[in-house]
Amino acid sequence: MAPLHITTSPDIVNWLIKKGECVNGTSAGRFNFTALHHAAYTGRPDIIAALIRHRIVDVKDQHGHTALDVARLVKAKKISILADGCEADKLSERVNRSIKLLEALHRKTVHTANHKPEK
Repeated sequence: MAPLHITTSPDIVNWLIKKGECVNGTSAGRFNFTALHHAAYTGRPDIIAALIRHRIVDVKDQHGHTALDVARLVKAKKISILADGCEADKLSERVNRSIKLLEALHRKTVHTANHKPEK
């Protein structure tokens, strides 16, 4: 895994990107996750926000899933596995914040793609 995929600090995300780390690089493995996918999978809205500030693009993994798709899958699967309890509540809150950030990224991407400059 690349350093961006495993960092736990938004400050380190910023530092790595300033040093030239590839923002949309994929990890070796069965999913080929980008750092954004990994942050969505682990429920890290702070890392997602840091990546978004660097104009990251939510690309699809080898299975056709965006990071937003991954966050929604995590919400559906992991939270149900944890059942009720403090850990489930914490994960649910983090995943919901992650989903909101990723939805905003997608809305901005769609708006930008559909926007035609005036002549």
